[in-house]
Amino acid sequence: MNFNVYSLEFQRYIRPKNLLFAGANDMQEMLNKEVKTSYFKSFSKAVFIEADPDIFKKLKANVNTFNKKFQKSFIAKNALISNEDDEEYTFHVMSNGGQSSSIYELDTFHLNRFSTREVSQKKLTSKTLSTIIKESGLNNEKFDLELDLQGAELNALKGLDLKYFNQIISIFVEVSFDSYYKNAPLFPKIDEFLTERGFFICPPHGPGFHGDLNGLF
Repeated sequence: MNFNVYSLEFQRYIRPKNLLFAGANDMQEMLNKEVKTSYFKSFSKAVFIEADPDIFKKLKANVNTFNKKFQKSFIAKNALISNEDDEEYTFHVMSNGGQSSSIYELDTFHLNRFSTREVSQKKLTSKTLSTIIKESGLNNEKFDLELDLQGAELNALKGLDLKYFNQIISIFVEVSFDSYYKNAPLFPKIDEFLTERGFFICPPHGPGFHGDLNGLF
């Protein structure tokens, strides 16, 4: 097989046994959507991270249900992910069930286009992805990384020790070209950061991926 050609079949071929998912919300979709259920069942180990303590309670319940139903031992962790450990952040809780909650305030662009509004604030203390990896026993494991942190994706990536980038097979990152959050890094900065570490955007969004299989962006 030509390793410079990306396809869904090839993605399945190289998929690792482990998943690290930061910004998981409650993961209700892993129980209700057949495609999502099949995807998550393909992992032997998965770690789901949610910052909001109230949403985390729902996440933990859903992960426990999934574990019992499919004989898994997936982990739910309550942590705000950023580039440093033990830093206090103001976490802005949004009105859409926490799906848009962030360490960043909503930008005027977002406020003018959508009905989502900030409903409360919480003081939360951060952890890095490196710390989560050590706590979860993924130190020496290959894994996929998913980030959906509402503007804080670059912060999270900067908190990942360089050695761990060599253990990542693919990265799925939610990132915007538009300013939904005040001062949040947009696509060009995240693209530059990951390109410097050997990652490339996968087709149909880009030309290919790292030739030595260190990762997919």
